[in-house]
Amino acid sequence: MRVLRDEFHDRLDEFEAEYDWLEHDNGKSILALIGELIERMTSSHKANVSMAALIEIVAHGDVLEWDWSRLSKTQITPHWREELEEAMSYSVLNGPDLFDRLHDLNAFAYFGMIPNWNPEYWPDPTDPRSTVVLSRREAQRDLEKWVQDVCEEVDELEKLLPAAQLKSGLFDACLTTRTAAKARLAYDKGDSLSIAELAALSRVSMKRLQNAVYAKTDEAPLVAKDGKIAAENARAWLEARDYKPSIWQAIEDLQPLNSDWGEDVPYGSETSESKLADYVFIPVANDGSEFLPELCWRDGRGASEAGYTIGPKGAEQKVADYRTALDILSKMETPRWRRPNPESGNWGIVTGQSWRRVALAGLNIPNSDQLTTQTQEAK
Repeated sequence: MRVLRDEFHDRLDEFEAEYDWLEHDNGKSILALIGELIERMTSSHKANVSMAALIEIVAHGDVLEWDWSRLSKTQITPHWREELEEAMSYSVLNGPDLFDRLHDLNAFAYFGMIPNWNPEYWPDPTDPRSTVVLSRREAQRDLEKWVQDVCEEVDELEKLLPAAQLKSGLFDACLTTRTAAKARLAYDKGDSLSIAELAALSRVSMKRLQNAVYAKTDEAPLVAKDGKIAAENARAWLEARDYKPSIWQAIEDLQPLNSDWGEDVPYGSETSESKLADYVFIPVANDGSEFLPELCWRDGRGASEAGYTIGPKGAEQKVADYRTALDILSKMETPRWRRPNPESGNWGIVTGQSWRRVALAGLNIPNSDQLTTQTQEAK
């Protein structure tokens, strides 16, 4: 039987095999820019001295306590660019903290999990690194907040960088990872995505996505008048591009994690892959009401007239099955349905403004036979 832990390790292996440390490369470029600015404002010698100290401090990381006497032994060299390249190693425990966090943010954005959940990465409590590693794990227990915080850090750094350097692509990898991470959070919550967010999440250029939307290809998402793409409308596009549905919520439910977490949680086509991924997007109207099965079912004079009333005025249709009605609504440019007014009880048409991702198990969907029986009993 395949379990959740198996899925996590498969994703982790794939992430580690393909991760190219582009965010760290962005970090090196930014630090090099600092040296060049110092050189322009002072002199080459002062830039050499400043960068020698900076490289020593950055390469030390935050794992071990810093000893200021190290600077007295630092060698001053005009080749600080090469020194920077070597010193800022490709490691999640060396270099500026932000770029270490961006390593994990990349895993979240494209694989729906974070590497720190691997017990093999948990150091022995006697290891000097344990305090830092445990602190990072603790911060990631509320993963949604952690993701938002790291994205905000990227936002702030972006504001500090010169426009000309941003245009040159100095920070592109970090910005793309941030945008993809924000997109995954939005998609998982059922919120609408911008074209830039969906492009980043599906690892295509904005131009390619825009061309698909313009050409109305089979999997192209429908873009609303506000330029946003409803989460439900993004599904076909993502599924056609090897998108990996999130597993972070299922793992977060197991917190605090022990060394054998997830080994007793089934995951697979024959068991609970469908359970973990069995979510739907339901439309939310402009008044905040939602297309819910028990709320929007309407009895009729007979079984043939009972059901869910969907569509715009003058082109409404009755659908007996909730999932079928939901599927039709998802294909409408603007979803509309009837529901009872909470004050008067009169049935009126409402217009969908957004979508919310919900678990099917929580919707309590009765089958058509049950609803038909209820209708007959009401008569």
